[in-house]
Amino acid sequence: GMLPGTLAYVYAGTQIARIDSVGDIVSPGLIAAFAVIGVLPLALRKLGRKVHYPGEAGETVFDAVTMWETLEHIADPLSALQDACRRLKSDGLLALSVPNLNAPDIRSMRGDSLQIHGGPAWPGHINLWTPATLALLLRRAGFEPLHMAGQFSTNLEELLAYHLGHWSGARDYLRADSPEFDLPQAAKQLANALGPAAVAWQDRFAFAPIVLVLARRADGSSPKGLQAFLEANADVNRRTLFAAYGLQEPTLGVRRRGRSLDLTAPDWRSECTAIDGARLRIEAGNVDPFAYLWRSPSLDLTAGGEIRIRGVILSGGISAGILRDNAWTEQASVSKAGPFELVLHVGKSGPAALVISNNDAGCGAADADIDCAEFIAAT
Repeated sequence: GMLPGTLAYVYAGTQIARIDSVGDIVSPGLIAAFAVIGVLPLALRKLGRKVHYPGEAGETVFDAVTMWETLEHIADPLSALQDACRRLKSDGLLALSVPNLNAPDIRSMRGDSLQIHGGPAWPGHINLWTPATLALLLRRAGFEPLHMAGQFSTNLEELLAYHLGHWSGARDYLRADSPEFDLPQAAKQLANALGPAAVAWQDRFAFAPIVLVLARRADGSSPKGLQAFLEANADVNRRTLFAAYGLQEPTLGVRRRGRSLDLTAPDWRSECTAIDGARLRIEAGNVDPFAYLWRSPSLDLTAGGEIRIRGVILSGGISAGILRDNAWTEQASVSKAGPFELVLHVGKSGPAALVISNNDAGCGAADADIDCAEFIAAT
């Protein structure tokens, strides 16, 4: 007899120690999960969970309240949030997610976006927000937002297919034959290249199709450990992005410019290399694995300094090393296409040579441009 757009409260007892994807923020305690009246509350009741409809919940307060993609289905989201605020402890956490009107696919596809409809075959969303308007609603309800981030980044292949006219979005999901699209190869390559950066960008700036919000009571305090969790999560995301593009972690402190090493005046270079302005061009398809490609004249290096080599790998991989008395003292390599920087740390003062070589360790022969090399002395 309940109307669509009203809530059920699903109570979880002290055995619950995690809040879904938010992590180990709240110690074991009572969690209230709000769900729209429908299949989920009925199914949970059959599993023996405590499910209470409005007016049945009593005065229980909770360590955390979660609303996973729920508010957009509710006829009165302000009253629902105010009720959640009354049921949250002073140091408790509200964790919720909703569709994000700021997402590029929602902005550009509008009515053809699944997030607008709430599903492939029915208009289930009656409220939609941007992060800014959602923050206003939360503050009206007695909350203070602590963190907003994007979730479930835009499917770039679907977005490209839609704007290239190969796919109609939600309308195609309604068709019985559910047509699939076939993107041009260049579009697929573009989506693959931009994918990791798009995920990081949409997460960091709450620009994804779903926005995740963590909030506390305006008259309360943040849960213990929340800030440490957010910092650790940001660190994981940054390292994931760096790994996806084969980038090195930025060094701490002020980055200094060093003494340029002339790539155009080597002691020796292979026939598979060419000088293009100040750039060294490498096409090592016909040379042996790990063969030398370029060697500098003798360099007067000082301990504690470093050599930086920057460029772009088109395919395959390269290695670089410091050669002293015909023995390697430091080596680094890169075997992933894209921009790169190799850093060689100088452990001993004295004359040595910089050598760049092929790195055919299962990644193919080098096809690369070396833009610059420099030596930075220790401070």
